[in-house]
Amino acid sequence: YRIQRIEQITGRAVAETAAIAEFWLALRARDLLALPHP
Repeated sequence: YRIQRIEQITGRAVAETAAIAEFWLALRARDLLALPHP
């Protein structure tokens, strides 16, 4: 269910290699840019 929901929200097919790379890059960027906790 979650993967289908991600595909609906993003308009990307999780089965496509390019989409997986984009998801990974976006999540990695989010982690790197996150503010440190006090």
